Amino acid sequence: MLVKAVKPIEPPEAPGAWVLQVLTRGGLDGRGTGDLFINSIGGAGIWGGDAVTIASHGVLVPQLDQSIRGILPAQWTASTPAGICSDCIVTLMHLAVRSMDGSVQTYSVFWDLTSRAQVAPALMRIHDLAVTAVRK
Repeated sequence: MLVKAVKPIEPPEAPGAWVLQVLTRGGLDGRGTGDLFINSIGGAGIWGGDAVTIASHGVLVPQLDQSIRGILPAQWTASTPAGICSDCIVTLMHLAVRSMDGSVQTYSVFWDLTSRAQVAPALMRIHDLAVTAVRK
């Protein structure tokens, strides 16, 4: 459901550059709380239907960049919630990072209210920083 919602957004060209997408679905209307992205050079957007609003929120980008660079790939584990609550918001966080050779590595993790506590605290910090930076 959420994996198909990931947009094909490339990170900037520089090695180590990244783009982070936060996608949600579910809740009473099934639409979640909205989808967003932010990248390592401060570009950001919120999706509403097919439209994308682009904004630059550079104030929190250095903190977000430090958090993303400091997390181990093994912490990006997509654990399936034991029983997804039908009214709960499900969140997918998807990171694409450009390697030194120009290739792109991707990492994803998802959770709902019942499984949020199983997500690494460093990943939740990345989520919270991204949401704050974009929806500020």
